[in-house]
Amino acid sequence: SPYKGIEYFCEAIEIVNKIIPEAKFFILGNGKFYFDIDKYLQKLPIFILNKYIDNSTLAYYLSKSSVTVLPYLDSTQSGVVITSYSFNKPVIATATGGIPEIVIEGKTGYLIPPKNSKLLAEKLIDLFLDRDKLTNMQKTINEMKTKKEYEFLSWEKISEETIIFYKKCIENFND
Repeated sequence: SPYKGIEYFCEAIEIVNKIIPEAKFFILGNGKFYFDIDKYLQKLPIFILNKYIDNSTLAYYLSKSSVTVLPYLDSTQSGVVITSYSFNKPVIATATGGIPEIVIEGKTGYLIPPKNSKLLAEKLIDLFLDRDKLTNMQKTINEMKTKKEYEFLSWEKISEETIIFYKKCIENFND
């Protein structure tokens, strides 16, 4: 889907590949490409899994990754951020929708403006080349899981809030 900004991620991969040719990238999720993906596939280390991604598949790829990238042009929220955190993976995402509420700049990842391939590449290169920074972000994410102020990020809290929401909807519907 165009709102996911995959073409900007591909442009960033081109830049990263010149500096770190051994880096590999996954693009996961179903949809039609709205740009010429073939020009990137011919020359870049990109693996595409263009289908619905179930939880076990997502877990597999997150466990193999160093960082999660969400180059969205527009969003409301993304469960991918929380899921990435459950694997202690930093997130580089565009500052759209509710994402800035859960990605802590420089601590759990980076926030960039939409459509900024150059800055996205810089942040990827930064984390790939500075393993201490990557490790520190992973530790921060892991430590957040035990802190009360980040309880809202836990799946347990999210499920509780979802149940409360639906109960209110049912109550309002019955009134």
